[in-house]
Amino acid sequence: MSVPSPTPRRLAALTATAATGLAGLGLAAVVSAPSAGADEATVPTLTWGLSSYFTTSHLTATASGDATVTDGIATFPDGEGTVDPETGEAEVTYAGTVTGAFAYAGNTVYSVTFADPTLVVEADGSGEVTADVSWYVQGTTGDTARVTLTTFSGAAWTDEDEDGVDELTVTPDWEGVLEPGSDEATALGLTTNSSGTPVPVDGKSWSPELLAQLSSSVRALFYASGSSNDALKQPQAITATAEEAETAEAATPSVTAEVTTQNHGTVKVSVTGTGFTAGENAGDDGVYVGLAPSGGLPDTSSQESASAFAASAWIAGSALDDDGGFTTTLTADPADLDASTGWSVYTWRAHGHSDDSMDTVTEVSLDWKALGLKKAASTTTAAWKRTPAVGRAGRLRAVVKGAYTRPTGTVRVRVVKADGSRTVVRKVSVKKVAARRAAGVVTLPKLGKGRWTVAVRYLGSDYYRASTVSLTRAVR
Repeated sequence: MSVPSPTPRRLAALTATAATGLAGLGLAAVVSAPSAGADEATVPTLTWGLSSYFTTSHLTATASGDATVTDGIATFPDGEGTVDPETGEAEVTYAGTVTGAFAYAGNTVYSVTFADPTLVVEADGSGEVTADVSWYVQGTTGDTARVTLTTFSGAAWTDEDEDGVDELTVTPDWEGVLEPGSDEATALGLTTNSSGTPVPVDGKSWSPELLAQLSSSVRALFYASGSSNDALKQPQAITATAEEAETAEAATPSVTAEVTTQNHGTVKVSVTGTGFTAGENAGDDGVYVGLAPSGGLPDTSSQESASAFAASAWIAGSALDDDGGFTTTLTADPADLDASTGWSVYTWRAHGHSDDSMDTVTEVSLDWKALGLKKAASTTTAAWKRTPAVGRAGRLRAVVKGAYTRPTGTVRVRVVKADGSRTVVRKVSVKKVAARRAAGVVTLPKLGKGRWTVAVRYLGSDYYRASTVSLTRAVR
């Protein structure tokens, strides 16, 4: 049994119906790890809020490569690039592909594909989003080309929470982008609509470069054509966040430390160093290496100072290799370790600590569960990033703090109406934001009018006990 293809008239109607599909996009760049460059940060993940037309029976959003689409949200990981918090300049490219397609009678009628988008911000606040764009219309596939999707101005990075995370929010250009009746519009086949109104109406359009890349059959997805859906075609706000990285400086000497054995009876830490020297002052002879609580090198001025270290070793100057390197193993008794604090490997000049040129500190992660020690307490806090309102989903940021190492695991968010009539659960994995602090951001479902309680619970880990905090919000 053959499946009939839609007539050209039907195709035109379907295209008009879906005109808000790819055009109603919202962009958000989210940071998860700082870069190694001085005063710069990578933005490794881009989340892309698709319009409602991508999640109806008429349009389907799919992802390929490294991108994913979940609940109408596309995520592009593995961003490569930098954000300069001093000048505001940024250029980050993300991996993956998202396609918006319309199918009829089981056959794809048309689709538009965006791949590997790039966010660019200039020092003056102007910028653009580009991507590799291709299309398909009834058996014909267009060539792929990298073009500008939309532009914007007035971008400025801020740190409203003063937590070291800069945020950028801009509204892409829409009105006045492509002047109706201009040579550029005419070259794209845009003259007047069926009512005789010049198009794009009020010049409302995505980038003319994007329109030129697309087949004329799907261009109406990206400019105001005079239809009732024109307002939904407007590109949505772009929000980017970036965590400023600390200035990276070459360290000489340097140390790596790895826990190789940890059980109820013994803890062994393998330590490798490079760039150390025997010393030039009277009494200097190599370096000491010790395992002690994090927070600073303990006092080393006397023999009694040895009690501050769970384990220590002396590396004589004659034992250093040509690169000032050494390898040693520190062996500690778990009974001498305290789970309420972090632990680090320290080095310092032997024997009299005549200068601080050999001072280093390297944090190590101990498996307290394997050592049979009790879990430590955690603290969970939460704050609104966007308060909920009727018709607008709220977003909150949960922060989990621990005493000795970075908390890992999951935060559960439970939303309960005051009368108990509705309960919604969302979970988000916490990510590292500092040595002993982790955070996660969760978007709540749209809540109806009334008073709601939001219970935020860190579920705990092998090292930390669970902790809870609650927020109460009246949705109006």
